[in-house]
Amino acid sequence: GILGYHLHAQFQSVTHLRLRVGGLPRRPQPPLNYALFFAVQGLINEYVEPAVVIRAGEVQTIPSLTELETIVFPEPFGELEAFQTSGGVSTLPRTLLGKVDNLDYKTIRYQGHCTQFRLLQELGLCSEEAVSTAGGSVVPREMLGVLLERNLGFNDDDVVLLLAEAEGQIVTPDDPAGRPSRRGIRIIDYADVATGISAMMRMTGYPAAIIARLLAAGQITPTGVQPQELVVPAGTMITELEQRGVAFTRYEENPADPRRQ
Repeated sequence: GILGYHLHAQFQSVTHLRLRVGGLPRRPQPPLNYALFFAVQGLINEYVEPAVVIRAGEVQTIPSLTELETIVFPEPFGELEAFQTSGGVSTLPRTLLGKVDNLDYKTIRYQGHCTQFRLLQELGLCSEEAVSTAGGSVVPREMLGVLLERNLGFNDDDVVLLLAEAEGQIVTPDDPAGRPSRRGIRIIDYADVATGISAMMRMTGYPAAIIARLLAAGQITPTGVQPQELVVPAGTMITELEQRGVAFTRYEENPADPRRQ
């Protein structure tokens, strides 16, 4: 969210703001080419709760596990998939309503994962409504969580892939008439074998720790409940993450050219 807002602020007007993020095992294995990196019920929530987007300047909700797209990262990843999930946009729809035409967040997975999990959902295995069986009453979602933990397990040999991309019109002193542009930030972050800190820990714990340090140092001064994108200085966040070994790749393209993610 902080990076997405940071990109948006570089444009005079934004037609599309796309956020794509995924935590993945470096060595995918069947049955889902996935492993657990955080609480299993949180994962199921992301897959079954509606996703919030901005479409044509209006806030809307759409089903998760929809709008499947192909997304390309540098080798060894190549073609992956991304699809709608809930929660990823956080407060951005309220912050950017009226400032961007389109905003969405999709989760990145190895190809085939979305179709596999959608089947589980369509069979009712994400339901919280108890089902009577010969052995007693069972809540499908609770059973699914147990089976996912048993068959996927937790994995600390992981990678986090992130893409934040804005598209719109940029106005500069050298180009006051403006020009169409697409700017993006890409992150590929691996587990730190030396410390045993997983990529998911690095990409969730480090930003939280950086914000705590900024608050303690008085570098974030607004009080009360604040959207992170409005009070956390993106430049400082990027610098602090780079000091911790998180590598940022920045690019700019002409939107008329084929997309090269």
